[in-house]
Amino acid sequence: MSRFNDLQGAFKEFLELCSKWSRVVVIPAVNVDSIAAASILTKCLPRSGLDVVMNFSPRSEYREPTLFLDLRSEAKRLSFSIIYGSGINVLHGQRMTAYTNSSIASTILYLAKGFCELSYVEKACALVGGVDRGKDLGKEGFRGIEGDIAAELIEEGVVIEEVGLRLWGWKKRSLAEMLSNTLTPFIPQLSGLSTSAVKFLKDIGVTEPEEATVGDLEREDLFKKLAKELIGKATELSRKKRDAVEFIGKLYGVQVNNEVIYIHEIYGAYVVAISLGGNVLNNLLYLTENSWGLQSLLLLFKRLISRVASEVGRGYSNYVNSLPISTGLVKRPEIYVKVLSDSGLLEERPVILYDSAMNRKYTSLMEAIRTGLTVSEVDSEQLIEVK
Repeated sequence: MSRFNDLQGAFKEFLELCSKWSRVVVIPAVNVDSIAAASILTKCLPRSGLDVVMNFSPRSEYREPTLFLDLRSEAKRLSFSIIYGSGINVLHGQRMTAYTNSSIASTILYLAKGFCELSYVEKACALVGGVDRGKDLGKEGFRGIEGDIAAELIEEGVVIEEVGLRLWGWKKRSLAEMLSNTLTPFIPQLSGLSTSAVKFLKDIGVTEPEEATVGDLEREDLFKKLAKELIGKATELSRKKRDAVEFIGKLYGVQVNNEVIYIHEIYGAYVVAISLGGNVLNNLLYLTENSWGLQSLLLLFKRLISRVASEVGRGYSNYVNSLPISTGLVKRPEIYVKVLSDSGLLEERPVILYDSAMNRKYTSLMEAIRTGLTVSEVDSEQLIEVK
Protein backbone atom coordinates (compact mmCIF):
# COMPACT_ATOMS: atom_id res chain seq x y z
CA MET A 1 0.00 0.00 0.00
CA SER A 2 2.97 2.33 0.57
CA ARG A 3 3.66 2.15 -3.18
CA PHE A 4 0.16 3.45 -3.86
CA ASN A 5 0.52 6.12 -1.15
CA ASP A 6 3.71 7.28 -2.88
CA LEU A 7 1.81 7.50 -6.17
CA GLN A 8 -1.00 9.43 -4.49
CA GLY A 9 1.46 11.92 -3.02
CA ALA A 10 3.31 12.39 -6.32
CA PHE A 11 0.04 12.85 -8.22
CA LYS A 12 -1.09 15.51 -5.75
CA GLU A 13 2.25 17.28 -6.14
CA PHE A 14 1.93 17.12 -9.94
CA LEU A 15 -1.51 18.76 -9.82
CA GLU A 16 -0.16 21.49 -7.56
CA LEU A 17 2.58 22.19 -10.11
CA CYS A 18 -0.06 22.23 -12.86
CA SER A 19 -1.91 24.98 -11.00
CA LYS A 20 0.83 27.43 -12.05
CA TRP A 21 -0.46 27.02 -15.62
CA SER A 22 -4.13 26.56 -14.58
CA ARG A 23 -4.27 23.85 -17.22
CA VAL A 24 -3.26 20.24 -17.85
CA VAL A 25 -3.18 18.25 -21.10
CA VAL A 26 -4.38 14.62 -20.83
CA ILE A 27 -3.28 12.14 -23.53
CA PRO A 28 -4.51 8.54 -23.19
CA ALA A 29 -3.36 5.58 -25.26
CA VAL A 30 -6.10 4.30 -27.54
CA ASN A 31 -7.32 1.42 -25.41
CA VAL A 32 -10.49 0.98 -23.35
CA ASP A 33 -8.81 1.27 -19.95
CA SER A 34 -6.90 4.50 -20.71
CA ILE A 35 -9.89 6.16 -22.38
CA ALA A 36 -12.16 5.22 -19.46
CA ALA A 37 -9.56 6.74 -17.12
CA ALA A 38 -9.42 9.91 -19.21
CA SER A 39 -13.20 10.32 -19.01
CA ILE A 40 -12.99 10.19 -15.20
CA LEU A 41 -10.34 12.93 -15.30
CA THR A 42 -12.52 15.04 -17.61
CA LYS A 43 -15.00 15.37 -14.79
CA CYS A 44 -12.64 15.44 -11.82
CA LEU A 45 -9.68 17.63 -12.79
CA PRO A 46 -11.79 20.81 -13.19
CA ARG A 47 -12.78 20.31 -9.53
CA SER A 48 -9.14 20.95 -8.63
CA GLY A 49 -9.23 24.26 -10.48
CA LEU A 50 -7.63 23.09 -13.71
CA ASP A 51 -8.76 23.50 -17.29
CA VAL A 52 -8.39 20.17 -19.09
CA VAL A 53 -7.34 19.65 -22.70
CA MET A 54 -7.94 16.15 -24.03
CA ASN A 55 -6.45 14.66 -27.19
CA PHE A 56 -4.64 11.62 -28.59
CA SER A 57 -1.51 13.40 -29.93
CA PRO A 58 1.46 12.15 -27.88
CA ARG A 59 4.08 13.99 -29.91
CA SER A 60 2.52 17.43 -29.98
CA GLU A 61 4.39 20.06 -28.01
CA TYR A 62 2.52 22.11 -25.43
CA ARG A 63 3.70 24.61 -22.88
CA GLU A 64 1.38 23.13 -20.25
CA PRO A 65 2.07 20.03 -18.12
CA THR A 66 0.84 16.76 -19.61
CA LEU A 67 -0.65 13.64 -18.06
CA PHE A 68 -0.04 10.51 -20.17
CA LEU A 69 -2.13 7.37 -19.67
CA ASP A 70 -0.40 4.11 -20.70
CA LEU A 71 2.04 6.11 -22.82
CA ARG A 72 5.61 7.09 -22.02
CA SER A 73 6.35 10.79 -22.10
CA GLU A 74 8.61 12.14 -24.81
CA ALA A 75 7.84 15.68 -23.73
CA LYS A 76 10.46 18.19 -22.64
CA ARG A 77 7.90 19.85 -20.39
CA LEU A 78 6.56 18.73 -17.02
CA SER A 79 4.76 15.40 -17.44
CA PHE A 80 3.36 12.49 -15.49
CA SER A 81 2.92 9.03 -17.07
CA ILE A 82 0.73 6.32 -15.50
CA ILE A 83 1.44 2.99 -17.19
CA TYR A 84 -0.25 -0.37 -16.75
CA GLY A 85 2.22 -3.10 -15.78
CA SER A 86 5.34 -3.53 -13.70
CA GLY A 87 8.26 -1.14 -13.66
CA ILE A 88 10.33 1.21 -11.56
CA ASN A 89 8.47 4.32 -10.42
CA VAL A 90 10.16 7.68 -10.99
CA LEU A 91 8.14 10.08 -8.87
CA HIS A 92 10.34 13.14 -8.99
CA GLY A 93 11.84 15.49 -11.57
CA GLN A 94 10.43 16.87 -14.83
CA ARG A 95 9.21 13.52 -16.20
CA MET A 96 7.47 11.42 -13.57
CA THR A 97 6.47 7.82 -14.30
CA ALA A 98 4.31 5.47 -12.25
CA TYR A 99 3.29 1.88 -12.89
CA THR A 100 0.08 0.25 -11.69
CA ASN A 101 -0.98 -3.40 -11.56
CA SER A 102 -4.60 -2.32 -11.24
CA SER A 103 -6.41 -0.88 -14.23
CA ILE A 104 -5.45 2.70 -14.99
CA ALA A 105 -9.11 3.72 -14.70
CA SER A 106 -9.49 2.34 -11.17
CA THR A 107 -6.13 3.83 -10.20
CA ILE A 108 -7.26 7.25 -11.45
CA LEU A 109 -10.57 6.84 -9.60
CA TYR A 110 -8.74 6.35 -6.31
CA LEU A 111 -6.34 9.21 -7.01
CA ALA A 112 -9.31 11.49 -7.74
CA LYS A 113 -11.24 10.59 -4.57
CA GLY A 114 -9.52 13.30 -2.57
CA PHE A 115 -10.84 16.19 -4.66
CA CYS A 116 -13.86 14.93 -6.61
CA GLU A 117 -17.27 13.59 -5.71
CA LEU A 118 -17.65 10.41 -7.73
CA SER A 119 -20.92 9.08 -9.16
CA TYR A 120 -21.79 5.55 -10.23
CA VAL A 121 -20.87 6.51 -13.83
CA GLU A 122 -17.22 7.18 -12.94
CA LYS A 123 -17.12 4.01 -10.84
CA ALA A 124 -18.65 2.01 -13.70
CA CYS A 125 -15.96 3.43 -16.02
CA ALA A 126 -13.31 2.22 -13.56
CA LEU A 127 -14.79 -1.29 -13.65
CA VAL A 128 -14.86 -1.18 -17.46
CA GLY A 129 -11.13 -0.49 -17.29
CA GLY A 130 -10.84 -3.51 -15.00
CA VAL A 131 -12.61 -5.73 -17.55
CA ASP A 132 -10.20 -4.49 -20.22
CA ARG A 133 -7.27 -5.63 -18.06
CA GLY A 134 -8.86 -8.97 -17.13
CA LYS A 135 -9.33 -8.03 -13.47
CA ASP A 136 -12.73 -9.75 -13.34
CA LEU A 137 -11.61 -13.20 -14.50
CA GLY A 138 -11.26 -14.87 -11.11
CA LYS A 139 -13.89 -17.18 -9.67
CA GLU A 140 -14.85 -14.46 -7.23
CA GLY A 141 -15.13 -11.78 -9.89
CA PHE A 142 -13.36 -8.45 -9.42
CA ARG A 143 -10.50 -8.36 -6.94
CA GLY A 144 -8.10 -5.71 -5.64
CA ILE A 145 -9.03 -2.07 -6.21
CA GLU A 146 -11.68 -3.07 -8.75
CA GLY A 147 -13.17 -5.45 -6.18
CA ASP A 148 -13.40 -2.58 -3.67
CA ILE A 149 -15.15 -0.38 -6.25
CA ALA A 150 -17.63 -3.15 -7.10
CA ALA A 151 -18.29 -3.75 -3.38
CA GLU A 152 -19.01 0.00 -2.92
CA LEU A 153 -21.51 -0.02 -5.77
CA ILE A 154 -23.21 -3.17 -4.48
CA GLU A 155 -23.49 -1.64 -0.99
CA GLU A 156 -24.95 1.54 -2.51
CA GLY A 157 -27.58 -0.59 -4.27
CA VAL A 158 -26.42 0.57 -7.70
CA VAL A 159 -24.92 -2.76 -8.81
CA ILE A 160 -26.20 -6.32 -8.60
CA GLU A 161 -24.04 -9.38 -9.09
CA GLU A 162 -25.00 -12.75 -10.51
CA VAL A 163 -23.48 -15.73 -12.28
CA GLY A 164 -24.14 -16.27 -15.96
CA LEU A 165 -22.72 -16.39 -19.47
CA ARG A 166 -20.30 -13.54 -20.07
CA LEU A 167 -21.74 -12.81 -23.50
CA TRP A 168 -22.77 -9.42 -24.88
CA GLY A 169 -26.54 -9.11 -24.81
CA TRP A 170 -26.98 -11.32 -21.72
CA LYS A 171 -30.71 -11.52 -20.93
CA LYS A 172 -31.50 -8.99 -23.67
CA ARG A 173 -30.86 -10.77 -26.97
CA SER A 174 -31.43 -14.25 -28.33
CA LEU A 175 -28.76 -16.87 -27.61
CA ALA A 176 -27.74 -16.90 -31.28
CA GLU A 177 -27.27 -13.11 -31.26
CA MET A 178 -25.32 -13.28 -28.01
CA LEU A 179 -22.94 -15.86 -29.46
CA SER A 180 -22.40 -14.14 -32.82
CA ASN A 181 -22.21 -10.58 -31.45
CA THR A 182 -19.73 -11.26 -28.64
CA LEU A 183 -16.22 -10.32 -29.71
CA THR A 184 -14.49 -10.56 -26.34
CA PRO A 185 -14.11 -13.32 -25.39
CA PHE A 186 -13.70 -14.18 -29.05
CA ILE A 187 -15.17 -17.54 -30.11
CA PRO A 188 -13.69 -18.82 -33.40
CA GLN A 189 -16.37 -19.98 -35.87
CA LEU A 190 -19.11 -18.30 -33.81
CA SER A 191 -18.18 -14.65 -33.23
CA GLY A 192 -19.41 -12.60 -36.18
CA LEU A 193 -21.12 -15.61 -37.77
CA SER A 194 -24.87 -15.63 -37.05
CA THR A 195 -25.65 -18.70 -39.19
CA SER A 196 -22.93 -20.73 -37.45
CA ALA A 197 -24.27 -19.64 -34.06
CA VAL A 198 -27.75 -20.93 -34.90
CA LYS A 199 -26.32 -24.25 -36.12
CA PHE A 200 -24.21 -24.56 -32.96
CA LEU A 201 -27.29 -24.18 -30.76
CA LYS A 202 -29.28 -26.64 -32.86
CA ASP A 203 -26.47 -29.22 -32.65
CA ILE A 204 -26.43 -29.13 -28.84
CA GLY A 205 -30.17 -29.64 -28.63
CA VAL A 206 -31.62 -26.14 -28.22
CA THR A 207 -35.14 -26.07 -29.65
CA GLU A 208 -35.97 -23.15 -31.97
CA PRO A 209 -32.31 -22.05 -32.00
CA GLU A 210 -33.04 -18.88 -34.00
CA GLU A 211 -35.32 -17.51 -31.27
CA ALA A 212 -34.08 -19.23 -28.09
CA THR A 213 -33.20 -16.98 -25.15
CA VAL A 214 -31.53 -17.36 -21.77
CA GLY A 215 -34.91 -18.48 -20.43
CA ASP A 216 -34.64 -21.62 -22.58
CA LEU A 217 -31.56 -22.67 -20.59
CA GLU A 218 -33.47 -23.18 -17.35
CA ARG A 219 -32.78 -26.91 -17.59
CA GLU A 220 -29.49 -27.26 -15.73
CA ASP A 221 -28.25 -30.06 -18.01
CA LEU A 222 -28.76 -27.91 -21.13
CA PHE A 223 -26.96 -24.92 -19.59
CA LYS A 224 -24.02 -27.13 -18.62
CA LYS A 225 -23.93 -28.70 -22.09
CA LEU A 226 -23.95 -25.29 -23.79
CA ALA A 227 -21.16 -24.07 -21.51
CA LYS A 228 -19.06 -27.19 -22.13
CA GLU A 229 -19.50 -27.06 -25.91
CA LEU A 230 -18.86 -23.33 -25.96
CA ILE A 231 -15.51 -23.73 -24.20
CA GLY A 232 -14.70 -26.64 -26.50
CA LYS A 233 -15.48 -24.56 -29.58
CA ALA A 234 -13.28 -21.72 -28.33
CA THR A 235 -10.42 -24.09 -27.49
CA GLU A 236 -10.64 -26.03 -30.76
CA LEU A 237 -9.17 -23.29 -32.96
CA SER A 238 -7.20 -21.37 -30.34
CA ARG A 239 -3.47 -21.66 -29.84
CA LYS A 240 -3.70 -20.80 -26.18
CA LYS A 241 -5.58 -22.41 -23.33
CA ARG A 242 -9.04 -20.96 -22.84
CA ASP A 243 -10.41 -20.79 -19.31
CA ALA A 244 -14.04 -21.47 -18.46
CA VAL A 245 -14.17 -18.23 -16.45
CA GLU A 246 -13.86 -16.30 -19.74
CA PHE A 247 -17.35 -17.50 -20.63
CA ILE A 248 -19.08 -18.26 -17.33
CA GLY A 249 -18.66 -16.21 -14.19
CA LYS A 250 -19.63 -13.19 -12.16
CA LEU A 251 -21.64 -10.52 -13.95
CA TYR A 252 -22.11 -7.02 -12.59
CA GLY A 253 -25.28 -5.20 -13.55
CA VAL A 254 -25.61 -1.43 -13.14
CA GLN A 255 -29.13 -0.13 -12.63
CA VAL A 256 -29.61 2.80 -15.02
CA ASN A 257 -33.11 4.32 -15.38
CA ASN A 258 -34.75 1.11 -14.11
CA GLU A 259 -32.76 -1.00 -16.59
CA VAL A 260 -29.90 -3.34 -15.72
CA ILE A 261 -26.84 -2.84 -17.93
CA TYR A 262 -23.96 -5.27 -17.46
CA ILE A 263 -20.43 -3.95 -17.04
CA HIS A 264 -18.99 -6.42 -19.56
CA GLU A 265 -21.48 -5.14 -22.15
CA ILE A 266 -20.53 -1.52 -21.44
CA TYR A 267 -16.99 -2.71 -22.09
CA GLY A 268 -18.20 -4.17 -25.40
CA ALA A 269 -19.74 -0.80 -26.27
CA TYR A 270 -16.36 0.86 -25.66
CA VAL A 271 -14.63 -1.72 -27.87
CA VAL A 272 -17.07 -1.09 -30.72
CA ALA A 273 -16.93 2.71 -30.35
CA ILE A 274 -13.12 2.75 -30.40
CA SER A 275 -13.12 0.61 -33.55
CA LEU A 276 -15.06 3.35 -35.39
CA GLY A 277 -12.48 6.08 -34.70
CA GLY A 278 -13.17 9.72 -35.57
CA ASN A 279 -15.67 11.74 -33.56
CA VAL A 280 -16.99 8.66 -31.77
CA LEU A 281 -13.52 7.97 -30.37
CA ASN A 282 -13.16 11.56 -29.17
CA ASN A 283 -16.65 11.56 -27.62
CA LEU A 284 -15.61 8.71 -25.31
CA LEU A 285 -13.25 11.14 -23.54
CA TYR A 286 -16.26 13.13 -22.33
CA LEU A 287 -18.60 10.26 -21.48
CA THR A 288 -18.91 11.21 -17.79
CA GLU A 289 -19.77 14.87 -18.42
CA ASN A 290 -23.53 14.31 -18.59
CA SER A 291 -26.06 11.60 -17.82
CA TRP A 292 -26.66 10.87 -21.50
CA GLY A 293 -23.08 9.89 -22.28
CA LEU A 294 -23.41 6.28 -21.20
CA GLN A 295 -26.87 5.88 -22.74
CA SER A 296 -25.68 7.31 -26.07
CA LEU A 297 -22.78 4.87 -26.10
CA LEU A 298 -25.10 1.93 -25.47
CA LEU A 299 -27.52 3.05 -28.19
CA LEU A 300 -24.62 3.20 -30.66
CA PHE A 301 -23.55 -0.28 -29.58
CA LYS A 302 -27.05 -1.71 -30.00
CA ARG A 303 -27.35 -0.21 -33.49
CA LEU A 304 -23.97 -1.31 -34.86
CA ILE A 305 -22.80 -4.41 -33.01
CA SER A 306 -24.13 -6.99 -35.52
CA ARG A 307 -22.44 -5.24 -38.47
CA VAL A 308 -19.18 -4.68 -36.59
CA ALA A 309 -19.10 -8.30 -35.40
CA SER A 310 -19.62 -9.60 -38.93
CA GLU A 311 -16.84 -7.38 -40.28
CA VAL A 312 -14.44 -8.35 -37.49
CA GLY A 313 -15.13 -12.04 -38.14
CA ARG A 314 -14.00 -11.58 -41.75
CA GLY A 315 -10.98 -9.47 -40.82
CA TYR A 316 -9.91 -12.01 -38.22
CA SER A 317 -9.87 -14.76 -40.86
CA ASN A 318 -7.95 -12.52 -43.26
CA TYR A 319 -5.18 -11.88 -40.74
CA VAL A 320 -4.89 -15.59 -39.90
CA ASN A 321 -4.59 -16.34 -43.63
CA SER A 322 -2.08 -13.50 -44.20
CA LEU A 323 -4.58 -11.51 -46.26
CA PRO A 324 -5.20 -7.74 -46.00
CA ILE A 325 -7.81 -6.49 -43.56
CA SER A 326 -9.94 -3.99 -45.45
CA THR A 327 -11.67 -1.17 -43.64
CA GLY A 328 -15.43 -0.77 -43.59
CA LEU A 329 -17.20 0.35 -40.45
CA VAL A 330 -14.11 -0.66 -38.49
CA LYS A 331 -11.42 1.98 -38.96
CA ARG A 332 -8.94 0.96 -36.26
CA PRO A 333 -6.85 -2.16 -35.55
CA GLU A 334 -7.35 -2.46 -31.76
CA ILE A 335 -10.40 -4.70 -31.99
CA TYR A 336 -8.50 -7.14 -34.21
CA VAL A 337 -5.52 -7.12 -31.84
CA LYS A 338 -7.87 -8.07 -29.00
CA VAL A 339 -9.71 -10.92 -30.75
CA LEU A 340 -6.50 -12.39 -32.18
CA SER A 341 -4.88 -12.21 -28.75
CA ASP A 342 -7.86 -14.02 -27.21
CA SER A 343 -7.22 -16.94 -29.58
CA GLY A 344 -3.43 -16.89 -29.26
CA LEU A 345 -3.17 -16.06 -32.97
CA LEU A 346 -1.64 -12.60 -32.69
CA GLU A 347 1.79 -12.74 -34.30
CA GLU A 348 4.84 -10.48 -34.13
CA ARG A 349 3.74 -8.74 -37.32
CA PRO A 350 1.45 -5.75 -36.73
CA VAL A 351 -2.25 -5.74 -37.53
CA ILE A 352 -2.42 -3.52 -40.62
CA LEU A 353 -5.62 -2.13 -42.11
CA TYR A 354 -6.09 -1.22 -45.76
CA ASP A 355 -8.34 1.66 -46.77
CA SER A 356 -8.99 1.09 -50.50
CA ALA A 357 -10.71 4.46 -50.96
CA MET A 358 -7.56 6.27 -49.80
CA ASN A 359 -5.14 3.57 -51.02
CA ARG A 360 -3.65 3.68 -47.56
CA LYS A 361 -2.17 1.07 -45.23
CA TYR A 362 -1.88 1.90 -41.56
CA THR A 363 -1.69 0.56 -38.03
CA SER A 364 -1.76 2.03 -34.53
CA LEU A 365 0.97 3.48 -32.37
CA MET A 366 0.44 0.74 -29.77
CA GLU A 367 0.85 -1.92 -32.47
CA ALA A 368 4.07 -0.26 -33.60
CA ILE A 369 5.33 -0.30 -30.02
CA ARG A 370 4.29 -3.96 -29.58
CA THR A 371 6.03 -5.16 -32.74
CA GLY A 372 9.02 -2.80 -32.82
CA LEU A 373 7.84 -1.06 -35.98
CA THR A 374 9.74 2.16 -36.74
CA VAL A 375 7.54 5.20 -36.25
CA SER A 376 8.17 8.46 -38.07
CA GLU A 377 4.87 10.32 -37.80
CA VAL A 378 1.83 9.74 -35.59
CA ASP A 379 -1.48 11.33 -36.53
CA SER A 380 -4.04 12.89 -34.17
CA GLU A 381 -5.67 9.50 -33.49
CA GLN A 382 -2.40 7.60 -32.86
CA LEU A 383 -2.45 5.97 -36.30
CA ILE A 384 0.68 5.56 -38.41
CA GLU A 385 1.09 4.95 -42.14
CA VAL A 386 2.73 1.71 -43.25
CA LYS A 387 4.57 1.60 -46.55
